[in-house]
Amino acid sequence: EGKIESMVYQYRDYASGELVYSYKYDYIYGAGENQEMKIYNWSVAENNWITEPPYDEMEYPEEAIVSEYEGGLGYEHPGNKYELVYNEDKTVSTGTYQNFHKRLNKWYYTSRTVSQLNPLGFTVKQVNDSWNVHCEDWVPSYMSTFKYNDNNISIQNEYHSWDPIAHEWVLHSRTTSTYIDPKPIVEVEEKSASWNLFPNPSDGDVFIELEEPRNADARVVVMNKLGQTVFADIITARQTELVLDLELLPNGNYIVRVDDGTDVSSKQVVIQQ
Repeated sequence: EGKIESMVYQYRDYASGELVYSYKYDYIYGAGENQEMKIYNWSVAENNWITEPPYDEMEYPEEAIVSEYEGGLGYEHPGNKYELVYNEDKTVSTGTYQNFHKRLNKWYYTSRTVSQLNPLGFTVKQVNDSWNVHCEDWVPSYMSTFKYNDNNISIQNEYHSWDPIAHEWVLHSRTTSTYIDPKPIVEVEEKSASWNLFPNPSDGDVFIELEEPRNADARVVVMNKLGQTVFADIITARQTELVLDLELLPNGNYIVRVDDGTDVSSKQVVIQQ
């Protein structure tokens, strides 16, 4: 009657190179368009399909249930876990997903994203891996690479997929962007700063305190030693205080510049976490 009776999913086992079973959907049709769907997972140990209980009947461990995200790195919700970890100099981040298997009563890996970051914290390469339960190892899935111009704007993004036969990345698509800045660059003479910056060195939070309010909004930018903008904010007219959240910047020396279109002044700050 042109209706799907069963749908079976397979994936490649990178240890043997063969396609192995993953999960299966069975469809049961009643009168009219009524339909029931049953989900099965393939059990390697039993060499057979195993029925999974309905999701609303599953019980999850207490530590997997978190009602809301509290702002930390990573989050949890019933049946799933996600953890985001940075290396010491914050040039590599690793995000790992896990699911909870009710029948085996344990967590198991599903996917992982490893990102390489430039000194400004922008992603230059991102590799997504899948967990292979048969060889118990991470296997490549797809990869994205990013290029930026001198203003830290993305100008090119390439998408690659992993060829398990040739064991190499295959380029599938590329997006290239160009930008036009309609505003001419106006050189403004820099004056002595009429504002204070503290603490210095700082572990991430930097406070700017103006000696007196300004009549116009002022743009605040933070630049690295290459002169590249790594952070920006606005001090609105009549405002005298501003907090800069620089916790994600690597340790080093930076220039903080305040520019209201007429007066420009700068100070150096050291980030030391």
